[in-house]
Amino acid sequence: MKSGSRFQTTLALLLSFLLTNCSKSSDPAAAPTIIGTWKAATYSTTNCTTASNNVAESQCTAVTQCPTIVISATTITSSSGVNEYSVTGNNLTVTGGTITGTFTVSATTLSLTYPIGSTFPGCINNITYIRL
Repeated sequence: MKSGSRFQTTLALLLSFLLTNCSKSSDPAAAPTIIGTWKAATYSTTNCTTASNNVAESQCTAVTQCPTIVISATTITSSSGVNEYSVTGNNLTVTGGTITGTFTVSATTLSLTYPIGSTFPGCINNITYIRL
């Protein structure tokens, strides 16, 4: 009886070890998140009703053109202040309607596309950020 009991105890311990220490390598990788600190790298303005308002894609060179933003779970902090935001799919809406656009994100880049508004009819800003 003792050897059978010892076998069952050993088997139970072995199964517990295997179940709690299995590799997670087969688990799907977590999707990249927009949460983080981002520095603008390129920008352009396209689709403007007045063609002279379009801006070809450019590398950011000035601090005003290349802001750093910090995105937490609920807020976006930039040089213009702190704003709450929401995400539905790949749609980003900043509280107050200052930005409503779409985004794509990878481990290292965040691309944001949004209409500028009525001041520049039809114009769409396209900004690519690099994760810091």
